[in-house]
Amino acid sequence: NYFRMANNTRNTQTLMTAPDSSSILNQPLPVLPPEPSDIQRARLTRNTRFLRLWLGQIFAHPAVHIVYFSLFLRIYDLTGSNFMVSILLAIISAAPIFFSSFAGVLADHVNRKWILFSTNLTRSVLMFFLFFLADSITAVMIAAFLLSTVSNIYKPAENASVHTVSARGQLFLTNTV
Repeated sequence: NYFRMANNTRNTQTLMTAPDSSSILNQPLPVLPPEPSDIQRARLTRNTRFLRLWLGQIFAHPAVHIVYFSLFLRIYDLTGSNFMVSILLAIISAAPIFFSSFAGVLADHVNRKWILFSTNLTRSVLMFFLFFLADSITAVMIAAFLLSTVSNIYKPAENASVHTVSARGQLFLTNTV
């Protein structure tokens, strides 16, 4: 319609000021094809293996940090000492220093599904025993160290699993999410 109107012998000034019903201004806008990134995101939301890993990350990481925070509060409640809270922080921070290289090697050589399952099960068992032993400062410190160690083993296996659950051509997007 636009080209037909442009080729008409009418004055172009008239076309610009008073469009008729066949004008390009009265036509519906064309629908643009979806962007490739939108298609990739849509495919990613249908990838159930990725969604399970992603939901596991969404729930596991905050849960571990909430547990650490509650352990800080429990130690402060038991002792009333900031020094003991800092000892607990040092214990939690020491596990990644000691075991991070071992955890990466373990994630490369052992079945990652087994590592993810067994570390989550171990964390659950630790939390169960910690519930009953929360009045002992020593038990809380040992449980915090074991929880930090197990969580440190979980992280490399989880990160290494991303490329196995991502579809072809979606590795950058899955790492980003």
